[in-house]
Amino acid sequence: MKDVPKYWEKVLQAVVHWIAYKKQYFDGHLLIEGAIVGELSQLLSAKLENGLKLNLEMQYSKVDTKITDSTRCDIAIGRYIGDNFIPEEVVEVKRFEIDKNNNNLNAIEDDYKKLNRLTSMKSKPRLFQLIVGQRSLPHHYFGNTKSKDSKRSVGMKTSNVSMDRMSGIIAKPRMSRQAMNRKGFGAFGILIEINPET
Repeated sequence: MKDVPKYWEKVLQAVVHWIAYKKQYFDGHLLIEGAIVGELSQLLSAKLENGLKLNLEMQYSKVDTKITDSTRCDIAIGRYIGDNFIPEEVVEVKRFEIDKNNNNLNAIEDDYKKLNRLTSMKSKPRLFQLIVGQRSLPHHYFGNTKSKDSKRSVGMKTSNVSMDRMSGIIAKPRMSRQAMNRKGFGAFGILIEINPET
């Protein structure tokens, strides 16, 4: 797998600590995903170099003309060539929180499906899912013990994602100090590359 761009290292660490801070400041209230995307975009804007730019809420149809619906990605990172924006990375952001109906896990898989439509492109951008949270640690992704649903288990030793029909590589896992000290609770962020080229 190609190395993950260096800016993700600091950006992911910063956004996780920001989430942990907000968790303490607004105790009992979860951040909305829009707020997380907004903070992430500001952090990325400060770290991007070599002419890279952000494009928020970009339609997938502008990445691949075969896609005809109006769905949008959360963040695209790329360059302008003339008036055309050419994405080099497409990122979907989702907050991980478990509820009794697994609605959030289904939403994460829906984002994966949106990204996965781009994998057939000859010169596809790199595809990432950023999964963050401020309440429950995602044992579906972290740790060596399997969850009740073995299909939703990831061993960090191999860093392979196996989540129903999802596949990818955990590129950058980050947890706040709070998360490391309190089992099953805390802020975290995981950057997963979807079907990366080897």
